[in-house]
Amino acid sequence: MLEFLSFLFPSLGNTIGKAAVLLAVCSTVVLADDVLTVDFPITSPVASLPVRLAAAPCQVATPDRNGYAEFSLLPIQDERDLLVTVVFKEDGDKGPSLFWINEGSAQQISLSEDLAEGVKGVNQRSILIPREASAQSGRLILHGDQSKILRVRLDWVPLRKIFAAADQRPVAFLLSDRFLQDTELTGSKILSPPDIWFGNILEASLQEEPESLAENVEFVVPLDQPVAQAVFTVKVLGLPLDKTVEIWINGTRAGQLQSAIPSLSDPGYLKDESGKPFYAGWRGGALHIRADLLKSGDNSIVIVRPGGETFLRDAALQLRAEGGSESLPAQEIVAGQP
Repeated sequence: MLEFLSFLFPSLGNTIGKAAVLLAVCSTVVLADDVLTVDFPITSPVASLPVRLAAAPCQVATPDRNGYAEFSLLPIQDERDLLVTVVFKEDGDKGPSLFWINEGSAQQISLSEDLAEGVKGVNQRSILIPREASAQSGRLILHGDQSKILRVRLDWVPLRKIFAAADQRPVAFLLSDRFLQDTELTGSKILSPPDIWFGNILEASLQEEPESLAENVEFVVPLDQPVAQAVFTVKVLGLPLDKTVEIWINGTRAGQLQSAIPSLSDPGYLKDESGKPFYAGWRGGALHIRADLLKSGDNSIVIVRPGGETFLRDAALQLRAEGGSESLPAQEIVAGQP
C-alpha cells in the first residue's frame, strides 16, 4: 500500500510514510464478516459464501419484472443487530416490500409493506430486523419490481456505548457517518420531527410531507419577537453532489445551502450511465441566517429550485431567543438500542 500511495502522490515524498502505515493498520479494523453489499441484478453466484449466510443470495423475476430477492441468513448468536439497507428507484408509486420468514416455524413477519416515500429518483431506506427474528435462521425477502432495486447492504451491528449532550435527538444507529433515529428504521412512513425547545432555542418543523422542488418552495414563518440567531435545516434528495440550493429570506438572498457529503463507505453512492457518481438518499444541509433578515410577523423563506428531480424533507428553523444561552447536562445513551 505504501508503494501504491507513493506512486499516486510522488510529490509527497517521505511525508506520506507515517500516514500510509496508519492507513494500513486502520484498514484491518473493518471486518468483512459484518458487512455484505449485493448489487442488483444478481446475475452470478458469489465467489465464496459469507459466513453469516446459509445460502447465496438469489433473485427471481417474471417477464413483467415483478418478483423477489432472497437472503438466507444464519441466526445471530452474539450481541448484534441486523440492519438492512435497500437502495432503489422511486417513481411516486408503491415501492418494494420487505418481510422475514422464520426457517423453523415458517412464520412470516412483515417488516415494511412499502419502502417508498412518494418521491421520484433514487432513494435508500434502512430497516432494523427485530432481534426475535434475527436470532433464528430465516429468509429475508425483498418483493416487488426487481428492476427498481439497485443494491442491498446487510450490516451486523455491534452494540457500543456513546455519550450525547441533552440537546441531541435520540440516535439509534450510526451508519457510514450518518445518525439514524429509531423512527427511521421501522419501514413505515417517516414522520417529520416535532417542535422542540432546548433552553432558549426553539426548533420548529416547517413541513409534514416531502415536497418537490420542481418549482420554488416557500415557507411562511410567523415570529412574535426578535431573535438573536437562526439556522435553517432541511434534507434533500436528488440534488447532484456538486450543486447547491439558493435560499431567499423576505426577498433578500440569504445564501447557498450545500448538503452534507456522506462518507464514501455509504451504500448510496452509485454511477449514472455516463459514469458520473451520484448519491441515492436524503442528505442534510443547513444555512445560518442573519438575525436582521428576520422580522416580527410573517417571514418568507423561499427555496429556489435547482433543476432536476429534487425533493425536500424535514425542513426546520432553529431560533435562539434574545437573552443569551443556557448550559445543558450531558447524558449517556447506548448506540444500537432505540
